[in-house]
Amino acid sequence: MKKIFVLMLAAAMTFTACKKEPKPTPGPGPGPEDDPVEEYVAPITIDGNYADWAKLPAADVATATCPANAKYKHLQTVKVYADSQFVYFYCEFTPNLEGYVTMDVFLNADNSDETGGYGDHWTDPNSEWLYEGAIESWDAGLYKWWGEVGVNGWLWTKHDAGLQVEEHSSEDAWGAIIGEGNGLTSNSEGGIASGKAEFAIMRAAVEETVKFADTFTIGFMLSADWAEAGFLPSADMTDDNPNGIAPKLVVKVVK
Repeated sequence: MKKIFVLMLAAAMTFTACKKEPKPTPGPGPGPEDDPVEEYVAPITIDGNYADWAKLPAADVATATCPANAKYKHLQTVKVYADSQFVYFYCEFTPNLEGYVTMDVFLNADNSDETGGYGDHWTDPNSEWLYEGAIESWDAGLYKWWGEVGVNGWLWTKHDAGLQVEEHSSEDAWGAIIGEGNGLTSNSEGGIASGKAEFAIMRAAVEETVKFADTFTIGFMLSADWAEAGFLPSADMTDDNPNGIAPKLVVKVVK
């Protein structure tokens, strides 16, 4: 009996010696999900101090200026800088314009001629989005192109496009996809008096709606009491080009 017990004890000791120890459970440590997120540092601060525009590489800023023989001359200069988070732009215009002064921004965000329209002020009728708001408090609304591809006309609401809906009102944000006052955009104060202002379009606010290509085109229209006061880019009026229209401004997204 003692012999059997000794043999059983030896077998148990052998099993224990051969038994594999469990692998240690990994503790918290760096992994793909823990990689630090690079903090976004805004290249432009929307504060009415325009010195930061001079610090940008000239090659990254798209610029348009009003030609001497333009049809409308109140909008004199625009500069545009775009990155993964914002589209920034700076404008110079005639100070103290009277009336309700608005800034309309026309975007060919997808950089395609297969979408959009509105060639009334530019030679390339391919804008699929419009931001519109009062220049003094540019918390703009976003409008979609509802017309056929490549045609002219103000077809930025379903009613304007003849899609058998009632005329728009403040109750439906005047036909906007997203109405004014929703934080899509921002601007510096005091623009009417100084004739200078800077603006920002927040891309993240509309990322599910407006799809930006790495290169896109953009046009600007200044109005006073809904009458045209200036648009850029523009060209000199000639016999062949009596309205002084030009292609929209090409902007490359800085990464």
